[in-house]
Amino acid sequence: MNKGNRGIVLVSFGTAVYTPSFSIQNRKEMFKAFSEFPEYHFLMKISSGDNGTIELAKNVSNIEFLEWFPQSDLLHHSNIKAFISHGGFNSVLETARTGIPAIILPFFYDQFRNGKMLEFREMGKIISKKDFGKESLKNALKEVLYNPKYKKAAERMKNLIAKKPNQPDETFLKWINFLLEQENLPELIPVGAKMNIISYLSLDVFSVFILCFILFVCYSPSNYPTDKEWDARLTMERSTAIKCPWIGLHLAVDNVLIRAFRPPVVNKVVSELGTYGFVFGNSTKVLRVHSHGHISRSKAEDVNEGGVAVGAAAIDSVYLF
Repeated sequence: MNKGNRGIVLVSFGTAVYTPSFSIQNRKEMFKAFSEFPEYHFLMKISSGDNGTIELAKNVSNIEFLEWFPQSDLLHHSNIKAFISHGGFNSVLETARTGIPAIILPFFYDQFRNGKMLEFREMGKIISKKDFGKESLKNALKEVLYNPKYKKAAERMKNLIAKKPNQPDETFLKWINFLLEQENLPELIPVGAKMNIISYLSLDVFSVFILCFILFVCYSPSNYPTDKEWDARLTMERSTAIKCPWIGLHLAVDNVLIRAFRPPVVNKVVSELGTYGFVFGNSTKVLRVHSHGHISRSKAEDVNEGGVAVGAAAIDSVYLF
């Protein structure tokens, strides 16, 4: 940690970034930029077994590679002067808590926003992938290493975090004591903890989309051999007939799903046709007769069951209609 006449620049892109995924050209550009700051020593974390990166920097004397280092502990060291990072949230928090100016090279997710936050607070610089190169990195290093405003802003943020009221350890202990005193607090149990499996997995929501998909795939003219058959189905649906089975089953399921498991066979069938409605009156006088529609269905000749709907009912209140 005593290397470098003016200090050490820590370089780490976290565990999610595989250092060989950097193009060879980008790594060469990075090391060229580092070589122009001989008074600083660059300590860089690389992925395990990344010998290619080490080989690319063999002629640069102020770079040292490690496969792992205690990042948080090193950032607290007084000889660390800057931090080059991918901008992960934990890395940004560690940067703020230690008062170290940073250069952010974001890759994905929240890293772009995190880098912009540091730049907005003048605690560092952000370099996008499309702008990355020797000159952009060199200029960013000059800014954070030689312009005192970055170190000043970083130290200010460090002081704010250190002296803010309600420190995390204090808040934690207060809540523990509070819970011990109250014994049981159902108010703190989230409603989501009592969800049934259907709501928890949002199956009720997804089922709507699944049903729409089935209807879209099955309920279309392309599933019928001719336009005549399709028109016949639509005529049945538009009619006031009680369909048996339900017309939706005819249109959406029978035609595609059931036929896949029970292929249709030639058979003798008979058709049933009737009417339904109501007669309103008493034993001596009919006040109103209304025929609402008809009943139609087909069944195999050997099916020995009754009609679809048959019978009558007597009621004594018009409010039941």
